[in-house]
Amino acid sequence: MNFGFNYADLHDPARLERLDRLFRQRLTAEDPVLAGRFERYRALEPLAPAELSALLVDAARPLSRFVAELFGITEAREALLARTGDESVLFRFRFSVFQKRSAKKYPDAASPAPVDRDAAARRGAALVGVLAGDAGDEELRVARAGRMLFDLSGSLATPRGKDASFSPEAAREKVASLRRVAAGTSMLS
Repeated sequence: MNFGFNYADLHDPARLERLDRLFRQRLTAEDPVLAGRFERYRALEPLAPAELSALLVDAARPLSRFVAELFGITEAREALLARTGDESVLFRFRFSVFQKRSAKKYPDAASPAPVDRDAAARRGAALVGVLAGDAGDEELRVARAGRMLFDLSGSLATPRGKDASFSPEAAREKVASLRRVAAGTSMLS
């Protein structure tokens, strides 16, 4: 362990208090505004649920760095952060689709019309393969495919908008090809 602590110190209240004090000092040096918010929380200042959630997320970042340094696992933490960054498309897709679109359009599970699930699964798998390739786990591939569909829709809706990754012509061509794949009449290369 670092900072002059050892594993036995994790069972000693006085040493844990010192470790807490060290973290709070470092937080104050790194980010005085966040440290102030954190200290008010520690003093039991009442916070609205959204404020409390934001504070805990904001404080978790420097705490994660501190704990990684304490246990000498900074390199492993950085590798995990890089991997998580690579999968950020998955989290953006979940937020965009499920929280913003699906829940509003289909508020209960019985809303969608019955479908031939086997045929839909085959067409969906073909589309995901075309849009995202075969690399990665299924959830990540679906998220990549969904993200590309959002990019396409942004390019068609507002060609100069922030979501426009394709030219309007390229977007129309790609969508026409995807429709053919979804209908089972062709496969994209």
